[in-house]
Amino acid sequence: MKLYIGVTKDDELYFIEWDRVKNQQKNTFSLCGGCYNEPVTEEEGENKAREVLNNSSYWEDLGYLSNSPNILTSHINFNEVAEEVLNIDGWENTNGEYSHFGEYKGEEIYLNYSCSGQHKEEIKDLKECWVEKSDLKKVYSLWDNEHLKPLKQNTLKFMNSFFKKNKVLCSDEEVLNKYLNCIKWRQ
Repeated sequence: MKLYIGVTKDDELYFIEWDRVKNQQKNTFSLCGGCYNEPVTEEEGENKAREVLNNSSYWEDLGYLSNSPNILTSHINFNEVAEEVLNIDGWENTNGEYSHFGEYKGEEIYLNYSCSGQHKEEIKDLKECWVEKSDLKKVYSLWDNEHLKPLKQNTLKFMNSFFKKNKVLCSDEEVLNKYLNCIKWRQ
């Protein structure tokens, strides 16, 4: 389960993720965290990807053109290549790892997955915190002291109540408006 905690001073949407079922099956406590950033509409994302894919340096950086004679690469129609890639693979992974979050003011919005793993934002580095700071401090304490250790019943009980108490912050669409308003996107 993903729970959005708030927005960092760098305008990233910060979340923690806890898989209650997997933790119970393994009988181990585990959390991870991460951020999303760079909101774009579908049209903006596709146009940016098309621009990147149209450029031969993108393909050179990936190593696809390094063994090809210059005479061959000079005849590649990168516009056609870009359209083919976009038609087959879409644009979402050309400029990062974009995920659809929902609609905002009539436009479909995607956010870039910017970091994950054991990423933990300090409370002081949150521009806006959407959960009670005392609860977040408790989560962080559990993360620091119990991560990958045997799961305790009181830890399970606290985490269940924390997620239940903040269940509206588990929805991408519910959080999207809060996030975009916080970073004053297009305002």
